[in-house]
Amino acid sequence: MPERPPILGAVIGGAATAADEFIKASDQGGQYETGDPAAIYTDYEVRSCYEKDRHIYMMPVTSPEETAALDGTVAFVQLAMPTLIWIADWTARRQKEKPEMPDPRLIIAVGLGQKGLLVTIPDKNWVLLDDCYEAAQYTLLIDGETPVWRLSGTYVYGHRKPALLTVDNITFPRSPEFRNVINRRVATTSLKHNIID
Repeated sequence: MPERPPILGAVIGGAATAADEFIKASDQGGQYETGDPAAIYTDYEVRSCYEKDRHIYMMPVTSPEETAALDGTVAFVQLAMPTLIWIADWTARRQKEKPEMPDPRLIIAVGLGQKGLLVTIPDKNWVLLDDCYEAAQYTLLIDGETPVWRLSGTYVYGHRKPALLTVDNITFPRSPEFRNVINRRVATTSLKHNIID
């Protein structure tokens, strides 16, 4: 588990004040999940690739070059409505315990229920098209007893009704080492001109 940074101060009434003492280690860096300190992840990475196929076909015109020069030499035809594919690649390496893997059965939160528990339902927008897993041979730490496990996989999904702007369908992945407390959606406000244009 990554080393948690100490919390040195608190904000009270809009002013930063020094804390009397460090908050106990289990509370530092409040977004870390706590668990068996010996069963740490030495690697956990998830990469999501979103590809929208707009099904636009580029065709050269068949007019004489002199005529085509007036209206352009290429015509574009949309053959079907856009489709969106999401490819999630992940890999995890953990010592002592087998790594937790992303559940391909997606869920969405719909609110809080009794006792403040999060209520979720299946996410029917993303349809699982393919899932692939790769289990590497386990190894041992230098103590000759503690196993080290490596598990990787790829999930491929298709979206039932892609958003007009693809970024509205994008979410940053999360490692199981962190609590799910941060908004991980990508906002359209992230789109800026004069970066690639």
